[in-house]
Amino acid sequence: VGCISNSVSSTVSVSALPVISVNSGSICAGKAFTITATGAASYAVSGNTMVVSPSTTSNYTVTGTSSVGCNSSNTVVATVTVNQLPTVSVNSGTICAGNVFTINPTGAASYTVAGGSLTVSPSSNSTYTVIGSSSVGCVNASPVTASVTVNALPVISVSSTTNTLCQGST
Repeated sequence: VGCISNSVSSTVSVSALPVISVNSGSICAGKAFTITATGAASYAVSGNTMVVSPSTTSNYTVTGTSSVGCNSSNTVVATVTVNQLPTVSVNSGTICAGNVFTINPTGAASYTVAGGSLTVSPSSNSTYTVIGSSSVGCVNASPVTASVTVNALPVISVSSTTNTLCQGST
């Protein structure tokens, strides 16, 4: 006598592993960078935050998890390059009233002088705030000032007294 078995069928769903990608970028020292990841429902990043403010160029490892709990098969790295701020210095000096003074800043690629240009002609003692920008747009942390001291011109007066000289006298 033969035995007959009942067959049972089962359906198995295979969920794909998430494939993630992240952005990398550059910041100026002291600024924040937001790591943006795509390809999964949630993410884990070394350092535990997607907004980072490194002081030097740093790498952040990111992994992802799908909506059904599958962990990503790939680990990606977000590189944040940190550009240092320029260190700006300027000269100060003294001029006579009516003369011109040239501010000569150093330490950056370009400069902005609050209220003027690098060539000034103040009528009284003055200070000028100078901001420097690096070639990648980073600005010095604190502005520096150039001081210009203005010396007044002497006042000359001539006596109105008439003097008589004889020929050959001095």
